[in-house]
Amino acid sequence: MENLFTQNRIQYMMLPVKTLKFSDYNRDVQINRVKKMVKKYNPLMVGVLTVSKRPNGFYVVDGQNRLAMLKTLGIQEVICQISSDLDYEDEARLFVDLGNSTKAISYFDKFRGRLESKEPQAIRIKDITEKAGLRIGKNGGQSNNKIVSLKVLDDMYADIGEEGLFRTLSLIKKTWNGAMKSLEAPILKGVGILVKLNGTEFIDCDFVQKMATVDPVVILREGRAASGLTVKGFTAYAAIIHKYYNAGRSVTRISNKFASIEE
Repeated sequence: MENLFTQNRIQYMMLPVKTLKFSDYNRDVQINRVKKMVKKYNPLMVGVLTVSKRPNGFYVVDGQNRLAMLKTLGIQEVICQISSDLDYEDEARLFVDLGNSTKAISYFDKFRGRLESKEPQAIRIKDITEKAGLRIGKNGGQSNNKIVSLKVLDDMYADIGEEGLFRTLSLIKKTWNGAMKSLEAPILKGVGILVKLNGTEFIDCDFVQKMATVDPVVILREGRAASGLTVKGFTAYAAIIHKYYNAGRSVTRISNKFASIEE
């Protein structure tokens, strides 16, 4: 990818606080953090806001919490670093790059930035998730049908591909109807591991019928207890799902291939 600043014009200027705008790729303003910043306000610590100039105004790329603080304090102007030649996708990529190089941004905010920059993998993961009847969401206030373990989705996409990810998410949705506990990282990965290792050994409707009788909470509890004993990490949860799927079966059992996987 061409360096964003090869052709970019940058200037520094005082801009009216009230004229600065936000974009969809920006992280949400952290209200509690802004309150603390207001209490400890020091004009020497505000720094420079990173701003992109568009035909319809100035948009903050980095500095939304500081801008919220300035608005709360009634401060009229702030020094900004203004880029004039960025398109929307460039802005979103710059937001992610700035977050990586300074204070860590959440995986959700980073993923949202990737979506806004039209990164193909992020878009495909979002589309696959929604096609399975689920949605991508942010940590906190968890609810049914919402996946917050976005790094796990990235890892699974790389490991089992689009078809494998869609099959995994569809199985989980149909089995536990999008229950919050069924969408935690260990179960996402556990089912994904079975799809990868044993995908040709079971029929999806058979898996749904059998596993729907097992509470995801039980899988999480037993997986935590088993992790590090006979198998490691997420493979422990796949082993628990494997155990319950095979329980009571004399035929159509799925084989144990966990020795072939490394985490």
